[in-house]
This record gives sequence, C-alpha cells and structure tokens, in this order.
Amino acid sequence: MEEFTSLLDMLSPDMAAGLLKQMNPVDIIELSNVSPQWEHVVKSNQIEIKELHVNLEGMEYHWKEKTCAILGIKPVQRSFVHFLFYYRKEEELKKMLEDPEDPTFVEKVFDDETFVWFLISFTGIEIIELKVDGLGGLLLEKICQVRQTNIQVFTPNPKLALFNVIDHMLRLFTGTIHMVNIADCLPVYDDIIIPILKKKQVNMCKKIMFPYSVEPVSNALASRVMAIPNLHAMECLFKFPDDFRSNKKITIPHVRIGSSAWMTRHCFLNMDCENIVLTDSNFDGKDMNAFVKNWLEGDNRKLRRMQLTWCNPVDWKSKFQNHIMDGIKGNKWKPKDKTRSRYFKIRKGQIDCSSGIDITRSDGAFATIMRDNYSFSFVVWNYPETTSSSSS
Repeated sequence: MEEFTSLLDMLSPDMAAGLLKQMNPVDIIELSNVSPQWEHVVKSNQIEIKELHVNLEGMEYHWKEKTCAILGIKPVQRSFVHFLFYYRKEEELKKMLEDPEDPTFVEKVFDDETFVWFLISFTGIEIIELKVDGLGGLLLEKICQVRQTNIQVFTPNPKLALFNVIDHMLRLFTGTIHMVNIADCLPVYDDIIIPILKKKQVNMCKKIMFPYSVEPVSNALASRVMAIPNLHAMECLFKFPDDFRSNKKITIPHVRIGSSAWMTRHCFLNMDCENIVLTDSNFDGKDMNAFVKNWLEGDNRKLRRMQLTWCNPVDWKSKFQNHIMDGIKGNKWKPKDKTRSRYFKIRKGQIDCSSGIDITRSDGAFATIMRDNYSFSFVVWNYPETTSSSSS
C-alpha cells in the first residue's frame, strides 16, 4: 500500500482523474481506502452518480436468508455496485468470524470510526466488522463480503448498516445524482426513505422515481416528495393518501403522477411543466376545457404535452358530455393536411393524432386536442420561432 500511495506523488490531477474514469465502483471504493490522500483524490473528483437505487423489500422482517435491503450505486459511465443487507444474529456473526481458515485482516476505516472494513486478502472477500462498546466487549455491527460488484453485508441491524453505507458512498461520490429510484415506499419504510430524501445530495437530484403501490403512502412521504426542489423529472406512481393536499405549484419539466385524484382544479391549471401525464384524476370535461383555454389565453411557451389517462374505459357522453370544446374553435385533421404529421413523437413511442382537433393560438402556437377510450391528450406542435417539438 505504501508503494501505491507513493504513486500518487507521480500523478498530475488530470492523470488521477483519468485513472478514476477507467475504474469500476468497487475499485474506486478500494482505492479510497488505500490512504487518506487517495480518499481525497476520489472525493475531489466529484464523481457523479447516474442512479441511486434503494430497494427495502424485506427490511421489516428478520428472515435468515432474506435480503433485508439492496442499495445500488451506479457512478456515471460505470456499472452498479450493489450492497445487499442481510439480517444475522450476533451468534451467527461470531461463528462467521471464527473461520478455521484463519484469514488475515487488514483494517480499512471509514469516515465514521465505528464503521471498520476488514479484507480477507487471499479470497477477494471483504468483511465489515465490529466496534468496541464502553465495557470493552465487541459489538458485531456488520460483516461484508465482496464478489465483483455485489457487496453482501451481514448485520444484526440492516437499517443502521444501510445508513452507514449510503453516508460513506455520498462522501466518496460527491458529484450530482442524476436519478434516485426508490423501489419500495410502504409507510413502514418512512423512517428510512424520508431521511434518505432529506440528504443534501439526494435532495438535489435531477430525477426521482417511485413504483406503483396498492397501499397508500403516508402524508409525510408524499409531502416530502412534492417538496424536492430542482427536479428535472418525476415519475411518481405510488398511491397518494385520500386526504393528501398540496398547494405547491408544480414546475417540474417532466412529471408523471400515477394516482392524481388528490389534485385540485387550481393545482391542475397552474402546472408549469413541459410534459404532464396524470392517471385516474377526478377532472371532468369542464376542467379539460379550462386547461385548454388557459393555454389559448396565455403565453405559455413551455408546455409540449398534457395527457390524462384512466385505467378503465371512459364514458365520454355521460361523464364529460360536450364541455371540452365549449368556446373553443378548431378544425379536424385530414390526412392531406401538411400543417402537421399524424403522429406526435414522445420519448417512449408516439401518439396517434389522426382523430384530433387542431387549434391555433393568437401568437401562432399550434396544438391538437384528442381523446380515446382511455385518455385525453393535448399536444403542442410548435411555438412561434420554434421548430423543434421534442418531448418525453
């Protein structure tokens, strides 16, 4: 290690940065433990995280063979390193340490002095282990094995181990977090998810994703998610509480909300976004009419698409009547028209606009209104002096 540390003196900052770009996450973690100098090099290069993935399935159970949590860190242009947290009783951990192979341990200390790594050098397996309590007895906090990019953490306290690991990773990879993906968002996990979302780097992420959930999340989590600043995109598919309310104006450029029955008409009309997809809202034809008129009578140059979708077929005649087009003049599109194409391209596919009604704003902005059995769509083809129609 001394020889490897001395190599740092021979490298320029640019050469050190180039070296880090060629390394996978596990190697970077290893390198940061060689010496304080190398740890400083890793931190100062502000390595960005492409995705932070948190899967807490099973964290509420203490099943011997079940993964209690998975923390995935994927630095930009590099593969994931997965930390898999397993619950183990202290007696089990002691037996794991009393291995007849009698491995040689090399200390590698994290920023938190209670979090110490030990390397079994001849197998390439790592163990995270121990701290000493005030009475001088060993408290076996964690044992960790590394195989390629999977790091298995065996611990009597998966929650504590997860926070220790994520804190250390965020201290090493200090650049921007592009996406945070929370795979489980049951209320039982609030005391893990909410503190993670409050961490400075996480709170400043560019995109956040939450999966579909049958059970509503808590008001605390829903409020925390809607309060995240500076998001470029949000895909929030979990079920909001029935009594959830938010007065915060939504200005996220790309937003997808999978359970939008909580949204009020005021919230809907004041969204300032590029792409909006809302599922199972309670909006009626008058609300849609107001949204379109809001665009026609304003100067919004940001909106590219607004789409309301429903899981069940919509009975337009009985539920929405003919309010959508009240006071709005438009023309049905014909295949021979050259004003626009039939399909509006989106990031994952395209929208068939052949049955749409085209409208033009006073400033020349051009849009189409359409509906089918499961959705209502409003797309903008162009704004004055704007030729692109990119969307996601």
